[in-house]
Amino acid sequence: MELTVPKIIDRLGGPTKFGKVCGFSANPCARGHDMKMRGRIPLRYWTPVLAEAAVVAPEVTLDVLKALHPDITLPEAPVPSKAEHFHSAHP
Repeated sequence: MELTVPKIIDRLGGPTKFGKVCGFSANPCARGHDMKMRGRIPLRYWTPVLAEAAVVAPEVTLDVLKALHPDITLPEAPVPSKAEHFHSAHP
């Protein structure tokens, strides 16, 4: 079964639960429902979505979200210099 944004939202507990996972305290159902109807999860919510998915729906991965949102470019993580790496490894 191919995952879609509506299926992901359902697997994470439905629109209300999904809205809460994304951090909405006011009207979480409406926010989750909006994303479900649009078929899009904005990048700023991917981290909490993936954290919840790791517990309740491990089939929902970063690769799945990237495939469902091909127009979104993820920011590159900074690569630490050797000095930064040494200092963080040896406090």
